[in-house]
Amino acid sequence: MERMKDTEKSKEELLRELEVLRLHIARMEERQSASQRGGGLRDVSFMPHPASTRELEDELRRNQAYLENIVAERTAELEYANHKLQQEISERRRAEEALRKSEERYRRLAENAPDIVYRFEFIPRRRFTFISPSVQRITGCTPDEYYADPDLPFKLVHPEDTPLLECVFRARTFQEGVPALCLPELRWVREDGTIIWTEEHTAPIYDEEGNIVAVEGIARNITQRKKAEEELKVAHQKLLGIIEFLPDATLVIDEDRKVIAWNRAIEIMTGVPKEDILGKGNHAYAVPFYGDSRPMLIDLVFCGEIDFPHAYDFIRKKGNTIYAEAFVPQTYLGEGAYLWIMASPLLDDSGRIIGAIESIRDITEHKLMEQEVRNNAEKIKLFAYSVSHDLKSPIIGINGLVRLLHRQYAHVLDEKGRRYCEQILKASEQAVGLIEEINEYIKTKEIPVHYEEFKPIEVIRMVRDEFDALLSVRGIDWVQPDSTPSIRADRMSLLRVLRNLVDNALKYGGPDLSEVRIGYEQDEDFHIFSVTDDGVGIRDVDCEKIFGVFQRNETARGIQGTGLGLAIVKEIAEKHGGKVMAKPGRKGGVTFYCYFSRGL
Repeated sequence: MERMKDTEKSKEELLRELEVLRLHIARMEERQSASQRGGGLRDVSFMPHPASTRELEDELRRNQAYLENIVAERTAELEYANHKLQQEISERRRAEEALRKSEERYRRLAENAPDIVYRFEFIPRRRFTFISPSVQRITGCTPDEYYADPDLPFKLVHPEDTPLLECVFRARTFQEGVPALCLPELRWVREDGTIIWTEEHTAPIYDEEGNIVAVEGIARNITQRKKAEEELKVAHQKLLGIIEFLPDATLVIDEDRKVIAWNRAIEIMTGVPKEDILGKGNHAYAVPFYGDSRPMLIDLVFCGEIDFPHAYDFIRKKGNTIYAEAFVPQTYLGEGAYLWIMASPLLDDSGRIIGAIESIRDITEHKLMEQEVRNNAEKIKLFAYSVSHDLKSPIIGINGLVRLLHRQYAHVLDEKGRRYCEQILKASEQAVGLIEEINEYIKTKEIPVHYEEFKPIEVIRMVRDEFDALLSVRGIDWVQPDSTPSIRADRMSLLRVLRNLVDNALKYGGPDLSEVRIGYEQDEDFHIFSVTDDGVGIRDVDCEKIFGVFQRNETARGIQGTGLGLAIVKEIAEKHGGKVMAKPGRKGGVTFYCYFSRGL
């Protein structure tokens, strides 16, 4: 226990104790030596008894041994204490070196940082103790100017931002409850009048008693960001201006479904001014249209599927845009209107939906015109049926009478009379054919198609069998695919298309026609049927107009026909979501293409 206490003594205390012991030993040795020297001069009667002398020597030896033992212990303790001291000194030196390197590293980092790094002390006096060199590039003043004038920031800051600067460089603001970390955006006025924006990240430094002694911070130059924000704000205002004057009623909502744009056209349509609707959510934008808060088309942008409490006459999606049509009776103060509606998402750079826009077009006049067209078409259809019936019967009668006249009284008529009968007979037959073609064209427009799964090769074989005799008589080759995949379409419509195109090739191909080729292929969107001949062909300028009603090519002169066959083919293709086209061959002939949609 005593040893443990001794090891806790300081080096100085151990040295003092050792010195005392050494002095004590030296005095004892000196007395012993003096006693021995003085023995030769003294009277024998005064000399100590030998036994006493031995006892004294023994006592001296024991004391000496004891003292030497203590000296050894104290020396060991001193060496141990000295070793620990050397360790502490080495560790302190290493820590000081590490601290120096760390401070140097962070100083280099601060000095080379693009942001302004600073420390401003309030105690013992207000001053900058560090500010990075980047301050000159940003504010135009050197670090030395800041070291010399602690109020320089207040001289450079924009007057309107002085209260914000108080948050950073006045200790009392922190003491009055300002958060330990504040991030004000400040404007600085350079000597040339340029405005620089910075964002301040600051934190107060406290002493042991809780008093603020300094503030440390980083000021980042955000001038470019503020310019971009201002440009974005201007662009946003321009966009709002464009939306404001769009002819279609338009509303925009953000990702929280709150209205952020409500243009003049929609104000007129709904009777609701923008002041009453901007910023409102919870489907408030539906109230002017449907009388209560409910999802509408624009909500499909966010949700994908909604069980709408009201129905649209028509709705579909193409890409990101959703289209719909409906009659909305609440619009125009209860007058109601047919509306064509489009809703699309608003996306940020990462593709995330941040809002949606809905554009609403009043198509009431268009719908009324459509109804009028339908009514007129019905009247025309009835007229055509009436005309075809009223004309067909007498023309058939005329044709029969002329045939009878020609057959029974040909011997009575002279050559001119017989020629007149033949011309009347031919004209009546053409009139009957024309009436039948007109009826066929009307049926094509009016009769609904019946979609089913079938293989086109079956229809192609039917057409070949129909024209087989004529092909054999004229020596014309027939080429067709070996097989075709199944498609979904109207079987009879395809039969009429191929029949009309083959008949067109045989009728107008000319005497040199030697081959009719039937083709089939498909792409991503369409089934493509083709009929190619190597006959007379057509001109490029006629490739489009020949599909019109009663349109015929120059090569058809002198050849019997109505000019409705290709118009019927076009009508059938369009009913199948497709199109038709003609392409002249390089060395004569022509290829007709008919497209049927694959999405039926």
